[in-house]
Amino acid sequence: MIKKALIDNDGILFEHRRGMIKYIAKILNKPLTERFLDHFYQTTLSMDDGELINAFSSPGKNLHQLLNSDSHDSFAADVTIYEKVREGLVLLKQSGFITYLVTARTERMREITKDALVRHHLIGYIDVIFMRQDINMSSPDFKSETAVAIGITHAFEDTFLNLAAVAEKCPSLQKAYLVNQPWNKKHEEDELYPTHYAPIERMESFHHAALDAVATLK
Repeated sequence: MIKKALIDNDGILFEHRRGMIKYIAKILNKPLTERFLDHFYQTTLSMDDGELINAFSSPGKNLHQLLNSDSHDSFAADVTIYEKVREGLVLLKQSGFITYLVTARTERMREITKDALVRHHLIGYIDVIFMRQDINMSSPDFKSETAVAIGITHAFEDTFLNLAAVAEKCPSLQKAYLVNQPWNKKHEEDELYPTHYAPIERMESFHHAALDAVATLK
């Protein structure tokens, strides 16, 4: 079987959360001081991105729409690469994986997403980029439908609901990796899945997950 990896962008390859917090604070006209931004960041770490955006959206400020920006000062332009991400991608490519970046960002953000991959010298390790066509489509639905359409064998995610949907709906999936992030800690007790789910394993980093994926190839 051809090995196909679904790889998330934010929270797996890139640390995006501090940039997102800053951008939300700017939209909400909150202070942009380091003290406030750090407090905002620390007190919202238990929320995944969807929960965070929903919590601070309002009828007058739909953050799902406002964060969907290709502006040079958007959160998507303010990301840093996690340690040993490049090494993890190299491992997968050397082991014959086709790598699919599957991000809930929309098509409007394609160029700014590619710019970060180029800037951090990752673009050569990504074969195809899939982005949401419809901002109203939920992230779990988008990720799972894309995984099924591609025939994904391995998935690397930081958001529990996304990964659980992929694991439940994608029959070709062999291994699913949930990379440790503060916003998925609350799901540690939910990792005993029905037997029809693909195994989901929690890993400390994308690099650790890639090492395991390569070591356990079928």
